[in-house]
Amino acid sequence: MAATAGGLFSLPTLVLAMFRAVSPYYYTLNAGGNMFLYNDATYLSERLADLAKEWETRQDLTPRAIAMLRLDHDIKALQSFANRAYSSEMSTQRTILRDLLGGSQNLLQQDGLATSDLEAQVDSATGHVRALAATWSTILSKSAWSQAVGSLVDTLAAKLVSDVMDLAGIGQDEAYNIASLIARITELDDLFLPPGAPKDAIPTTAEYASSWLRLKYLSEVLQSNLQDVRYLWMESELSLYFSVDEVVELIGLSFVDNARTREIVREIEAHPQPLEAR
Repeated sequence: MAATAGGLFSLPTLVLAMFRAVSPYYYTLNAGGNMFLYNDATYLSERLADLAKEWETRQDLTPRAIAMLRLDHDIKALQSFANRAYSSEMSTQRTILRDLLGGSQNLLQQDGLATSDLEAQVDSATGHVRALAATWSTILSKSAWSQAVGSLVDTLAAKLVSDVMDLAGIGQDEAYNIASLIARITELDDLFLPPGAPKDAIPTTAEYASSWLRLKYLSEVLQSNLQDVRYLWMESELSLYFSVDEVVELIGLSFVDNARTREIVREIEAHPQPLEAR
């Protein structure tokens, strides 16, 4: 036995290699397969790391026996495997969401689509996020769930902000319709409220979706007159989420070029960081 016992130490590597080879096919049978795979592979890597640490501190083994257990490579391989499963799932879901919002086309410039059609597209995208959020809630830890769902929410917000900024002009009716679409997306705030939260509770969405407040301030701008836009820039926090050039561009898209418009633009350009001047 003593002569062959060393071969037993290669078994973990072989078993884990088989797990990495077979598991992607098995886990795809479940709707949350990649996230289950991420979760389980992460768990395995953590338990193996604990085992390796405990093994090195054992007093009942010879130095030769201690040195024979080498799991560092397997642990790193499992961690990389888990991260690939997570990244693959997130990449797939972000692509699906962008496709639901027009794909490479501008959502707001699709030929022949009525407002109700656009609302249906937005509702399909938000419904997909809610379905994934429900599925992942039983798989991921709270922090991992928040980061994953926040990334999906951010995809929706970033797509709509980008599409609005790419428009050649925004009429009053169109501004109202866009604000209405934004309102449908921002209903996802309720995913980031704890169960039983009071009505005045503040969602934590913006902590996990960097474009979330950009989307909300964009809605404010679209529903504002020139004086309100000036207030949002000079007195509120619009300057934290949009650059001077972006706000000037939005003004150009939404308002007629006249003396009053040019005056507001000059004032905004003269105060590129208004909050620092307070």
